[in-house]
Amino acid sequence: MKKYKVIDILTIADKTYSLYFNKEDKERQVNTYTRRIRKALKKHGYAKPFNDIKVADVYYLVEHELKDYFIANSIDSELLEKDRQLAKKYEDQEKRMIEQLGDKIPDDALSHESLDDVINSLKRDEYDPISKLKEICGSGDEELWGQIQYLDKMLSKFKQDYIFNALLKLNHEEFDQKQFIKDYFERNQHIDDRTITGIPMYGYSKYNDKLSNPINFYIHSNK
Repeated sequence: MKKYKVIDILTIADKTYSLYFNKEDKERQVNTYTRRIRKALKKHGYAKPFNDIKVADVYYLVEHELKDYFIANSIDSELLEKDRQLAKKYEDQEKRMIEQLGDKIPDDALSHESLDDVINSLKRDEYDPISKLKEICGSGDEELWGQIQYLDKMLSKFKQDYIFNALLKLNHEEFDQKQFIKDYFERNQHIDDRTITGIPMYGYSKYNDKLSNPINFYIHSNK
């Protein structure tokens, strides 16, 4: 079994969190990290020379006890903090789902290993890989099927956005989104919504005509 040292903990922490090191002052920074790690190890009953640290304690320090410290000293601290907030959000969501489902939590129909095999089988230049993915994976695993459906929508939106922006650049045009949004809400101000259908009032058509034909009214040349 591998014997871990303080330098190993620092290496793992750096790989996990991309710690900040200043080229001119790296030695002092390494010493600062080392002192902090040694202090934590002493709390767990370790003493100098700290050359035989259990693997469980190594990862507990990196992933839990010193996590806040390493995140604060990362070159990607903002991104890591965002990751942590997202993780907390989804952990809370998962907890609520478990409480609601009780013993009805579905088993994964496909392991990560076999899913990797499926993804690796997709060709890079394949026209519609999502259809192939749906065909291979099937809809038996509701969670995986939901992920594939979401992925399908996300890719479709990306492709549409790309085409839209590519066409604007190709034609040297720009889309006046600010005016479009403003007119959308202005139009709503000219609807009598006290009835079931919502009857247009005087002034409604001024905005509705523009919103019904956005290409002519909101796409402008930027030459």
